[in-house]
Amino acid sequence: MKKSIKVALWTALSLVVTGALVFVITMACLGWDFQKLSTTKYESNTHTVTDVFTKVKLETSTANVEIAPSQDTTCAVECFEDEKRRHEVTIEGDTLIVREKDTRAWYEHFGINFYTTKVTLYLPQSSLAEISAEVKTGNLSMHSGIDAQKVKLTTSTGDIRANGLTMAELNATTNTGKVSLGGIDASSLSVSTSTGDIDVCDVAASTVSVSTGTGRVSLDDFAVGTLDVAGRTGDIALSRVVASGTLTIDVKTGDVSFDRCDAGEIDIEISTGRVSGSLLSEKVFDVRVSTGRIDVPENGVGGTCKIRGGTGDVWLTIAR
Repeated sequence: MKKSIKVALWTALSLVVTGALVFVITMACLGWDFQKLSTTKYESNTHTVTDVFTKVKLETSTANVEIAPSQDTTCAVECFEDEKRRHEVTIEGDTLIVREKDTRAWYEHFGINFYTTKVTLYLPQSSLAEISAEVKTGNLSMHSGIDAQKVKLTTSTGDIRANGLTMAELNATTNTGKVSLGGIDASSLSVSTSTGDIDVCDVAASTVSVSTGTGRVSLDDFAVGTLDVAGRTGDIALSRVVASGTLTIDVKTGDVSFDRCDAGEIDIEISTGRVSGSLLSEKVFDVRVSTGRIDVPENGVGGTCKIRGGTGDVWLTIAR
């Protein structure tokens, strides 16, 4: 090996060792607290709202958002935030507005950050007409005890979680995040994702619409009027789902499974995938597939179960 190459290798190795030693010494002095390396300054701010409002509109980018009931009649907004991306809290007409205001210069968009910002909205337990919360990359959660007629929860990449809600209309939409809902009592429920999974359980509603692009769908313990499920790619699993009206499923690629489910009328369209599982009552079966085996019970006195498939088996039983 040439002397020049050896010198270069030893020089590179010495630089790596020196850099590692500097890093270890620095972190030891900081108590191995990586958050102390952050180049952004953060602060905690609390806003108390005394004016009357019937609607809420919240917009933020990277902060995690939590909506919870207040322990009294007071409305408060607690923010842990970037000092140059504070949240403004105002009343416009009958609407409470919580909106992030970014005052950073262009070069301040680059830096080292280890903190997660958060906005917590405490709402009084009085009836509200509408709540709209939109988050870009942060997670969005809503707790039980919120009294509102209409709720719209939207994220771009963050997850959406809600539990124990009673209202007329609930809409949860995300692109790549996951939606997890439970204990929902609503006249209308709509859930939509592009690539994120959908997990919804314990629902009582008149109409339910669930759609996804490439995510997985899991629905458990439903008592609804009508249910419409659509997906391009991804499995759809239903357990103890009962619809008094129609149950419609339209999926391009993915399996559809039932576990003790039922509906007045069932209509399934699937291009590639298997349909299997158990139903609770007899049906008049109208099943056709291009390629695949069909194994369904004999026709009974119930409603119609219509299945149209491309490639995939159909195997259904009546649970006893």
